[in-house]
Amino acid sequence: MNMPHWQSVQVLWAEVQRLAQHFEQRLVRLEEENRTLKEMIERIRPLHIGNITYKVQELHVKELSGTLNIGLSAFADPEQLEKWLAKQEQTAENPLEDAEVQFGDGEEQSEGAGGAGGPGPSA
Repeated sequence: MNMPHWQSVQVLWAEVQRLAQHFEQRLVRLEEENRTLKEMIERIRPLHIGNITYKVQELHVKELSGTLNIGLSAFADPEQLEKWLAKQEQTAENPLEDAEVQFGDGEEQSEGAGGAGGPGPSA
């Protein structure tokens, strides 16, 4: 049984109207939920911790185990890590750049400041 063209258009139009009404109701619910959540966020007071005092002398440790990692960690800031690596590469290329030299009278001079051929110690 074939529907005439105008009847199929009416059926489609009715479906479009039903979906539009459904989405309008959903939009109203989401806007209400959004408003409620914004109100809840505004009521939350920010937490401010002024000072934390650790009393290490009051700790009683019965057993201490685990691994102590000293040095770089996975939680390092990527930008800081890149700067550190660049500095390490530069130091590897010119190891004496930031070296300090001890002279006979105990005076120190930085090789980076005066250079290798720079002025010696002042007498």
